[in-house]
Amino acid sequence: MNYILLLIASFLFLTAIAIFSPTKLPYTCIKHCDGDTSHFQNHKGEVFKVRYEFMDADEKRQPFGAMASERLAKLVPIGSGVNIEFNGKDKFGRWIGTIYTKRLNVNFEMVSTGYAVAETDYKGDRVTKNQYERAEQYAKDHKLGRWKRHEWCKERPSEYRKRIKSGVK
Repeated sequence: MNYILLLIASFLFLTAIAIFSPTKLPYTCIKHCDGDTSHFQNHKGEVFKVRYEFMDADEKRQPFGAMASERLAKLVPIGSGVNIEFNGKDKFGRWIGTIYTKRLNVNFEMVSTGYAVAETDYKGDRVTKNQYERAEQYAKDHKLGRWKRHEWCKERPSEYRKRIKSGVK
């Protein structure tokens, strides 16, 4: 008898979760700037420019930049809903965040498939940073994304930005 009551209670609980869970995710992607920065809008119409946390994608002028941007656009199409775990702002005033679709952590997916490198200079716990570093190593070991060809991976995005800023070509 107790077993049947437990089954019924479990069924009712799971049904309530399914009925009352929001089906629409709270932020809508409205624009991609490049492979690691996008604009999202909430239900109030507020726009958030978000730099994807724990990852850094090639700049547009780098050999793999366009491919990184295209991959991000496929993972998070314009008009799609996402959840965002915010972690403050960067020195440029952009929000820093981890982006989730209904089925995946977009930031981690970009790194683990080689479309971005692990970026661990931002805030965040060491355990998560280590996971992203291991994901980058996995992509390198399996020659995924930017790691497929030497000319795509000889310079990290941060190194490229420093070189361009210093005026060295």
